[in-house]
Amino acid sequence: MARINTVRLPDNVTPQNDVGAYGISVNFSLSATEADNGDRITLIEFQRDGYLHSAAIAISGTLGAACTIALSHSNAADDTHVALSGATTATTADREESTRGIRFAAGDYLSVLVGGGDIAAAATLQLDALISHNPVINAAAY
Repeated sequence: MARINTVRLPDNVTPQNDVGAYGISVNFSLSATEADNGDRITLIEFQRDGYLHSAAIAISGTLGAACTIALSHSNAADDTHVALSGATTATTADREESTRGIRFAAGDYLSVLVGGGDIAAAATLQLDALISHNPVINAAAY
């Protein structure tokens, strides 16, 4: 299981807002040899603590044979991964929505897990996400 960084957004592309939510919609081009079964393809590495309110991935077509992808949050501190969506359909274009929001720390990343087989056909992966860097307010302090 390798971590693939070839399509990752550059750090200076994502907003660094102190407060408020922002939406992003990004298209990633996946080549026919981008990743193998079990690999994780990094999409975004978070530069600051924050919250992912919602996210969805869409694939333009089949990635080959039985290959699927699923969105996940990867924790930089201990390299654990939490699934955020179901896996795309192997044989056609598909869109999968996140099943929940998550709090993330600086250094964590959003990735897709390749499953079912190696990527064997080029396709476009679209990520739509709503993210904020709002500080956590401790109600007990007031």
